[in-house]
Amino acid sequence: MSEWKEIKLEEVLTFGNGNVKPKIEGTIPIYSVNGILGFGNEFNYNNDETIIIGRVGAYCGSVYFENKPI
Repeated sequence: MSEWKEIKLEEVLTFGNGNVKPKIEGTIPIYSVNGILGFGNEFNYNNDETIIIGRVGAYCGSVYFENKPI
C-alpha cells in the first residue's frame, strides 16, 4: 500500500492573478513576468508564502517566490 495520496492542486493552494497596478508608489513589490516591475501602496496577496508564475509573453513560466505582501 502506497503512502502517497492523489489530490487536486487546488486542495493545497489558492490560485489567483494580479489586478490593476496601484497608482500610488509605496513599498510593496509589484511583480511582472520579468520580476519586480515597481512598488505600490496596496497588495493583492498578503500570504506568508506566494509563488508567482508568469503566464504570458516570452517569459511565460518564469517562477518567483515571495514571503511578504505583494
